[in-house]
Amino acid sequence: MINFHLASIYADKLLRTMRTMRDKLPFDPYTEVVMALHDALAYSNRWIDYNTSQYQGVFELLTSLVNQQTINNSSVETAILTLENLGFNTLPFGLTIDENLDIDTGVSALMRYILSPLLACGEGVGGGVLVPHNIGKCCKDEE
Repeated sequence: MINFHLASIYADKLLRTMRTMRDKLPFDPYTEVVMALHDALAYSNRWIDYNTSQYQGVFELLTSLVNQQTINNSSVETAILTLENLGFNTLPFGLTIDENLDIDTGVSALMRYILSPLLACGEGVGGGVLVPHNIGKCCKDEE
């Protein structure tokens, strides 16, 4: 049995190293994959919940990425999907928007303004973008 205290020290060091990578190489494609793994491990200390075969899968995935001549967006997407397929929740901080929010309240208006780049004009995310500073006007209205 693994000593929990030693495992927690190792996990802390690993998570700190991942954050250092993010700080020093924020636009590196490898960092994107590493930070997806970081989120899966760090959120609510979930590193405890994953098993040996999952960590072995991460080892093999990262080794294969490092051994590639070049890494592109497709490689990053595939790697993150592989993490998901291994059982790592790479998006543990998901956001749920309540469709029943009263849009006349200050909080709702503020949230709509903050989320306006993500909100579509009645078509769901990606259908169009609300114009910043005018949350009632849609960029599609100008067509």
